[in-house]
Parts: sequence; structure tokens; C-alpha cells
Amino acid sequence: MILRIQVPDETYEAYGRINPVNPRKVMEALLEKFNGVDPSKKSVLLAGDTLAAIQTALGVSIDTPESLLDAVKASAGIKVDGVEVELTQAQRKKLVTQAAAWKRPVHEFVAQQVRENLRSL
Repeated sequence: MILRIQVPDETYEAYGRINPVNPRKVMEALLEKFNGVDPSKKSVLLAGDTLAAIQTALGVSIDTPESLLDAVKASAGIKVDGVEVELTQAQRKKLVTQAAAWKRPVHEFVAQQVRENLRSL
């Protein structure tokens, strides 16, 4: 063992609620998981209800930072045969609002809107 650290009782108890048998194991797993994350740089942790809401809104599973970025880029525009059309923030907001009003995932609602609008061509 290279390092011994002291943690406040409240912190240890919180990890103890996750793994009552060996809270240290949970702490080690988290340290391993976030190895390489620079604490001096801004970072965002998505979990629980917040992550579920984002996945529902985007209509995809978010498993990595890259998959989140891909989903956000995909929701920011429309791509057809290599032609990318970027939507304005106002257009995206309107689509998200309308999808929520119809209680449909955004990607399904946008696809429907594109299909319906292209029928007139």
C-alpha cells in the first residue's frame, strides 16, 4: 500500500451504506473509475434521474462522454446523404418543446416532422 488517507466519518458512513461489508472497496472503485480526471478542470457527473432524463430526451443510452457528445451533435442538426443542416438554437428548442408536449422522444418527433415536411416536395 502506497498511501493511507483519512476521511470524515460522514463520508465513510455514506460509502458504508453502499457496501456495508467493505466501504473501502467502494472508495477504491471510485478512485479507479475517475483516475485521470483532473480535479482542477471542470467536469460533470451524470447519474440517476438526471442521466435517465437526458437519455430519454435524446432517445439514446449514454455510456461514455463520447456517446453523449455524439447524441448532442446529432440532436443539433439533420444529416441526409452526408449533407448536414445545422438547426438554430430556437429551432431545436421548439422541436424539444413540441416533442415534450406530444410526449414523444425528440428523435422520433424530429424524424416525423422531417418526413411530413418532405412529402410536399
